[in-house]
Amino acid sequence: MDDHLYEKITLDKLASIIDKNKAYLATQFKKETGLTIHQYIQTKKIEEAKHLLLFTEQQPFEISALLSFASQSHFIKVFKQISGTTPKEYRSNHFNTL
Repeated sequence: MDDHLYEKITLDKLASIIDKNKAYLATQFKKETGLTIHQYIQTKKIEEAKHLLLFTEQQPFEISALLSFASQSHFIKVFKQISGTTPKEYRSNHFNTL
């Protein structure tokens, strides 16, 4: 999954790739990681977004599209849920510390 953060990753695709039932895959993943597959993917995408915010000049709307979020508003909502700030605030707060 980590190698495909720039793609839309679905449970259907994952189950098909590893030839397992979706319910089984979801249950085993949660048991092993403590996270749902969706939570894991969102967390990894936000980690990548943070990197892009600090080390590129790409705007949040561009990063949102690159990471295959449904919309910029969804990206901002997920980013804030996970990091506690908006992408713009994150860049502003951390850019000066580099």
